[in-house]
Amino acid sequence: MRRLEPAKPGGTRRVAAEDERGVLVGLVEYRVCDACCTGRIDTVWVAPSLQGQGLARDALHLAMERAPGHVWETSQQSASGRAFFAAMGDEMECAFPVARSSGSFSLRWPHWRGAVRAGWCRCAG
Repeated sequence: MRRLEPAKPGGTRRVAAEDERGVLVGLVEYRVCDACCTGRIDTVWVAPSLQGQGLARDALHLAMERAPGHVWETSQQSASGRAFFAAMGDEMECAFPVARSSGSFSLRWPHWRGAVRAGWCRCAG
């Protein structure tokens, strides 16, 4: 697995898993704001043939190592996503609430609204 840093501050960060041929088989996309210690998991994807083998778990751990102590939320979750985040919440002793607004950052952090398109967080200065 490898971590891919964003081109712009506040942009999407990625943890990617590739097979031996270099084909993408798993991905976690997330954003963080270090100024207000918040983060959002936007995407968790694993190739169907490899689900249940710990790729998403390992990728999420790697992503969150980058931002210890942050408060996290997720985008809308499928039934399998809810089960995954419930299990990860127990394992990592943190909550992964669903953002109250889909497609944009949570209303809890109003300085992030509009920052998705701009690729930055206004409080990062």
